[in-house]
Amino acid sequence: MADEPENAKELHPLYMTVVEDVIRKIHDGIYRPGAKLPSVRKLAAEYGVGYRVVHYAFRALATRHYLYTEPKRGVFVNPGLKTGRFYRIGFVYPGTNPMADGAVMQAVYNCAYEHLYEAVLLDNFRSGENVTELIRRDLHFDGFLISGDVNEPLLQELRQVPVPYVVLGNYAISAEHPQVRVDLLHQLSRKLAGYFRPFRGKRIAALMGDPSYEADRESIQALRIAVAEAGAVIADELIASTNSDGYPECCALMERNPDVLYIHGDARSGYWKYRMLKPEGPHPYTICNYRRSDSPAGSLYNGIFDQVICLNLGNSASAVKAVEKLLNLIEERSL
Repeated sequence: MADEPENAKELHPLYMTVVEDVIRKIHDGIYRPGAKLPSVRKLAAEYGVGYRVVHYAFRALATRHYLYTEPKRGVFVNPGLKTGRFYRIGFVYPGTNPMADGAVMQAVYNCAYEHLYEAVLLDNFRSGENVTELIRRDLHFDGFLISGDVNEPLLQELRQVPVPYVVLGNYAISAEHPQVRVDLLHQLSRKLAGYFRPFRGKRIAALMGDPSYEADRESIQALRIAVAEAGAVIADELIASTNSDGYPECCALMERNPDVLYIHGDARSGYWKYRMLKPEGPHPYTICNYRRSDSPAGSLYNGIFDQVICLNLGNSASAVKAVEKLLNLIEERSL
């Protein structure tokens, strides 16, 4: 963090002990909204730390809206807070690298911050830890957003945790789970149709994601609608789905000599391999739909695709809706 002192790593375990305990005491009503906290000297003695550690903890708590300082009067609890809240939500992201959804996470963080909440990422991408165990290890959260690799068994486990949650994304789950979805079918089909119209009457092939996922099934359906609206041609044998890099599927599609190849998301690496390993093979006009269209010079994919598009399908807006829905559930729960 840019605002940490040079020896922040040494202070971190100490000042975080103070931070977590103050938040717990605000939650439990020991430090009530508007109340004055004990002096730095008393807290330093209570926690067995130096004055500087307490000062840094106060600074961190003020940044997160828990406290404020009045010169010559002392440090006070934010009067806008409510007893019984930690003012912290967890963004649970199981089974998938969370770096892929940075824009969504920023939207979650910013929206939570505007409502006086801190958003904290909880993921098991590297550890493989059971998600429920990950959550139960620290229940100092008022609620959870859940995205990533989500399924019904996981959510049934999470229902045993006594904290409200909202699922963010398009998943085939039961109606008992609060969910905020993206209008993927209509938005994607409408936007793709515009890119396909110049190819009226042409054969379009597509390298798509894994249809075992709800979002990928909707994307395939949106593709079909978009091609039909554009007056282009597509058939079952021109649509390949993959749950890996897509290289074998890409090779099979190229044998059908399509006029246009549309690549959806992560399958782009399969076409890159095809171009590297089969430079003499067919090279149709290629449209790649990926999260970023502003790849820097020297990118691995430079010159591989004829057109790189980045369709804003409202993922960040849906993230804001999910945060607001979760905060409403937290409010209802505390009434």
